[in-house]
Amino acid sequence: RILPYTLSEVVAAWWDHGFEIAHLARRPTLVDGSFAAGGNVSRVSVVARALLADEAVGAASLGDLGAAYILVRFGGVTGDASDDMSKMRWMGRISSLAEKERGLNNESLLYKLSYYRFGQTALDGYTGYDRARDAKISPERIQLHRVEEVFTSEHWLVRVYRILGQREDD
Repeated sequence: RILPYTLSEVVAAWWDHGFEIAHLARRPTLVDGSFAAGGNVSRVSVVARALLADEAVGAASLGDLGAAYILVRFGGVTGDASDDMSKMRWMGRISSLAEKERGLNNESLLYKLSYYRFGQTALDGYTGYDRARDAKISPERIQLHRVEEVFTSEHWLVRVYRILGQREDD
């Protein structure tokens, strides 16, 4: 199983993946592709802000919305340039972030979830080479504190993380 074991646990993901999560996997999700008709544009904006925020803020925001898991689509292994990382600028626009906040940020939740363990992964003799962005990723290990990896598909296209409980020191 890729997604949560109980049918009631909510999965956070960029809206592109919501339909598949809701209707194929039969799991509740925060947003899906019907947002324009359903009027949940503001929810899409909140999810975008959470994915672009640092790990602590982003995971807490998604958890506050009721999510137990986060799903990201990552094309670094396959060369799929339409993954969630490629949509960071659109996420910034949708969430009304300033232009300087819209780009690639290696502290953002989305960046960390996409590249977690990737810098230490060898593919075709190269370690941490992102085919979608034609870039070498730093071998520095990404530390996760508010989420834990529960699934990564064989070619890393689908990655699922569990949101950990809030820390008392926050």
